[in-house]
Amino acid sequence: MTGVVARFVSVCVAFVSVHAAASVSSAQTSVPEPESAQDEALLSATALAAQRVALVDLRLLDSPAQIDYRVAHDMFSIIAELDPNDLGLARRSAAAAFGLGDAELLKDATRRVIRLDPGDTVSQLRLITANISEMQTVEQRLGAYARFLGKAGERLDPSVRSRLALDAALLHRERGEDDMFVERLSAATALDPTNKEAATLAFNYYASQLPEDSVGQLRLQFNLMYADPLDPLVHMSIAKLLAQEGAAWGCARFHNLGMLMLTLVDAVDPSRDVERLALAWQLQGPQVVVDEIAGRLAGERAVAAEIFEEAMKLDVPDEELVPPETISLDPLYEKMRILAALAAGDFVQVEVGLEELEAIFDRARAELADLNRSLEPELELQRRFATVQAMSDLQFMRAIANVDIERFEAEARTLGNLEGPLQAALAPFAAWVQFRNGDPEAALRTAANIESAFGVSVGTQVLRALALESLGSIEAALEVYRELTVAAPLGPTGAWARSRSLQILELDDPRTPAGRQMEALAVEVPQVLDRMLVDHTAFLEFKLDAATHTIAPGEPVRLALTIRNVSSIPLSLGPDRPLNSRVLLTPLFDSREVHVGRGQPEVVELDRRLRLMPRESLTVEVDVDAGFNGLINLANTPLLRDQRWRAIQGFRLGEMGQFEQGALCSTDDTPGLLLQANTVSRLGPTGIAEAIAKASTDDEFMLAVRAAAAAFYRATPATLPPPTRPGFPEPEIPLNEVSHYEAVPGSPTTEELAPLAAALGDAFASADPLRRAFMLATLPPASVTPASEPFDDVVLEYFSRPEPWRDGEHLTACALVAMSRVDEPGHPVLLMARASPEPRLNTLASGIGARLELGIPTMATSGPGINELTGPTRRETVERARAGVR
Repeated sequence: MTGVVARFVSVCVAFVSVHAAASVSSAQTSVPEPESAQDEALLSATALAAQRVALVDLRLLDSPAQIDYRVAHDMFSIIAELDPNDLGLARRSAAAAFGLGDAELLKDATRRVIRLDPGDTVSQLRLITANISEMQTVEQRLGAYARFLGKAGERLDPSVRSRLALDAALLHRERGEDDMFVERLSAATALDPTNKEAATLAFNYYASQLPEDSVGQLRLQFNLMYADPLDPLVHMSIAKLLAQEGAAWGCARFHNLGMLMLTLVDAVDPSRDVERLALAWQLQGPQVVVDEIAGRLAGERAVAAEIFEEAMKLDVPDEELVPPETISLDPLYEKMRILAALAAGDFVQVEVGLEELEAIFDRARAELADLNRSLEPELELQRRFATVQAMSDLQFMRAIANVDIERFEAEARTLGNLEGPLQAALAPFAAWVQFRNGDPEAALRTAANIESAFGVSVGTQVLRALALESLGSIEAALEVYRELTVAAPLGPTGAWARSRSLQILELDDPRTPAGRQMEALAVEVPQVLDRMLVDHTAFLEFKLDAATHTIAPGEPVRLALTIRNVSSIPLSLGPDRPLNSRVLLTPLFDSREVHVGRGQPEVVELDRRLRLMPRESLTVEVDVDAGFNGLINLANTPLLRDQRWRAIQGFRLGEMGQFEQGALCSTDDTPGLLLQANTVSRLGPTGIAEAIAKASTDDEFMLAVRAAAAAFYRATPATLPPPTRPGFPEPEIPLNEVSHYEAVPGSPTTEELAPLAAALGDAFASADPLRRAFMLATLPPASVTPASEPFDDVVLEYFSRPEPWRDGEHLTACALVAMSRVDEPGHPVLLMARASPEPRLNTLASGIGARLELGIPTMATSGPGINELTGPTRRETVERARAGVR
């Protein structure tokens, strides 16, 4: 086994250069060529508008279920025939298949994604692992892994092969094949140093095989750090390894970096701060620690005193006053103060620390004895345990300091009968009483019995060390001190044990021989990693721009997000990786009151690659009109307007409810975009109707239909509350800015729009299938805008006939009318769809019918205004991102 481990670490510790990305070939889909550029424009516009219908239908739900994803996937699949090269549509189809939980549909959608983006290593890996998982035997799966890791897989990106090697390693480990496990795991770490899962497994395996080799463990921890330089827990783990061997300067560097990261995410707790004090003890002496803790408590009480005095002047009721003397630090600080003061010979501060712990215990005991306390068993047990813990802390510090030993047993009896963990917490003090009464040998025997009954604890370990030391068994005592130091090198007892060992050995340098070697290795870690943790521009470039800054009427707003690794090392890309792939796009519209809607955030994932090599970039194009913002732009098309977009990487909600970037993430804004007005919209209902009738080209037709849609949207009266899924609780926080919205001043009334609705019905009756699909995708249904009811009547009458359902050219239109115009499960249109020879229409109709039967909101039942065209709230956007709903 030793030879296997040695070979493993020799491969793993090398920082291997990585090859350039390779593509995965896939079969090409035959796509009919459009007859003209105008046909292509109408196809593309219809596909985008139809996607908007499907996305709005899905996003109306707070918690989409499988049935909702099924409907969305069927719709996306049908729309794909209009524009098979739409990469965004292919990704939405894959996301819907994932939400649906259908492995075969997900594989098909992933193949389309890879065909359109051959460099998408995330999709490559998903497809390969899905295919391998379907193999019946372990031997078949291992054979497939071997092929991908051999010559046949050389065209794959090394990051993909690295993940496959890790999967193979795990299979070999399940079979007990250690040699092959090590070989595949070594390959995984060598192929891609950003493979964090492989680096983590490598470290854990090595540490389990050679727990005494701290130098080798440190090397593998450095590999893990290179895999994710921004993980604070990795830096803290490195700091702990260095601290165990007394390498204080190296420890301080990585502990400071870890603390910096934890501060950025507001995750610093007292235990981490006490670790910092333990380092200060080692580097500057124990008195520095004593003085800082004393000063901190004095400062907090001074602030509390000022607040108390002001409250007294305002006649605040006594029960609401907080006397400054009741302010305490976390018990960890007081334990650190006492032990550091003992080491420094500052017995005044030892007494102060014990008094503070006693005050904490007295308050806990008083709360337990309070007659007004809750009698809930679980809460009572928590209070009881907290009281015992406070007493345990106090008694343990008294025992080490050799103060008030006679009060041990008397105070223990105040808690009554102790059971389980409560008894175990105080059990060691029987041995401490014997030791402090001058019988170390009896104390050691009692401690051994206690450890046999309850397990080894810090209390019994410290007792054994001091008892052995008093008996002259220095080597044995030093061994126990070493155990304490290794177990918690940056905790109060670990710091005290190291100090005690150095005092016995009369040493100034706490470093072990391994510690000296490890500190030398730590110095070799490049400073670029330190810079990355204080300045994200040292590794990240993040840009947002638009394809064009002047948007023609009806043209979609297309943005380009670029993320670039500007560091000198490869970095992984993902929602929880150094290059954070999760981005929120927020629109910044101008604030004129004549606008409809407010613009809604869009969540975008940049996870197209597993990693980016040094100075490699990734650009992702985003059609922000494929959702609620498309409806808002459509409703505002009569206006010349300005618009900007902001990209917020690793977004989170700030204290004031605003979006802000995550730790070591970035933001960027587009320049001002000018959205040109649709001049047809200014002709009024009659003029728009004439423009539709006279439209001779697709461009003229699309402008006129969009103008009609804007007229309907802008004339929509008050909105309804946001719909929710039946059986789901209402949001705990009220949805912000839900209001009753009136039609835009100056908009035509429903009566004035009636001729336009009739003209649209006439145009629909004479239009070809593609134009009909465009109209259905662009014009709001009567459920959203009652003024369009005459148009819907024509549509529903037409699709209640069998002919369009047999016509393959009407496939998209059939799907759109079923999704956006049918509001009851027994509607004739749904019956036609279920009888259609097209399987996708069958399943789509079944899903829509089931949703209607359950009362689940759909595009056809959403109510006037589709909730004021607002889409999800800010909080909902965050929750959707966490759930993977986009």
